[in-house]
Amino acid sequence: MPFVKKTAFAEDVGDRYGQYDSTFTSETGQVRAELFCRGESLVAYVSLAEGRQIQDVTDKYLTALERHAAELGYEGKLRILYNLEN
Repeated sequence: MPFVKKTAFAEDVGDRYGQYDSTFTSETGQVRAELFCRGESLVAYVSLAEGRQIQDVTDKYLTALERHAAELGYEGKLRILYNLEN
């Protein structure tokens, strides 16, 4: 299951970034995203597996994130922030 709620993580970050929704992990683990409901948007803080460059990612993750946003009522309101330092 690519979207998992991590209770310990949610408790650790509190509402610092908005209301924690879930953590997404792509099929082979190339991409991970922490998802937060923030105002009118769903914000995905995306990071890549160690040593992975954005141009090398082959996992399909954008569609999954967009679909999840729509299911939560945030269709067209997904914001993606990349952390490319790894």
